[in-house]
Amino acid sequence: MKASRGNVAAAVLLARALMLQNRADEAIPPLERAARRGNDPSVETLLATALAAVGRRDEAQDLLRQAIARRRRFRRPLSNTPINLRQLQSSMSHCRPRRRACDVADIVDLQFRLASLYIGRNNRTEARTILLRAAAAAPARHDILAELARVMALDGEYAAAAETYRRVLALRPDHALSRPILACA
Repeated sequence: MKASRGNVAAAVLLARALMLQNRADEAIPPLERAARRGNDPSVETLLATALAAVGRRDEAQDLLRQAIARRRRFRRPLSNTPINLRQLQSSMSHCRPRRRACDVADIVDLQFRLASLYIGRNNRTEARTILLRAAAAAPARHDILAELARVMALDGEYAAAAETYRRVLALRPDHALSRPILACA
């Protein structure tokens, strides 16, 4: 960051490290600079997460809406960006009434991230419901199927999980997680 203040990747890396240390207030300035330099929805989403963490929820929600709107143009996945459950639920409710404005891929990405957060909170029932909807909307998404299989295995439905992992391997034979799991089954 010191060598190149304009380096967006370095700003994002620094911000993520600060946020992992619960120092979101320090992560905001480099993210704001990075967001001004480019129209990257993942940077805006990370900035929205930092703003929400320090209590600036209205600004965070506006940025998240901008990122979702911009996502359609740039086709960059938001699923790798850390974000909290309330923000995702808010953005999902924002997309529902405006189904035409939100691309199906955007909604599936948000559903996948929301389900992952539910799994992290050990709310597997809600995660399963969301993952089943996402899998129905995007049956070729191996990541959604793998997460669904994980939920099934956590719930003790080993045969259904194994079948779902087989579907993942049919879509993506090199899937690193599915092969060892099926080898043990």
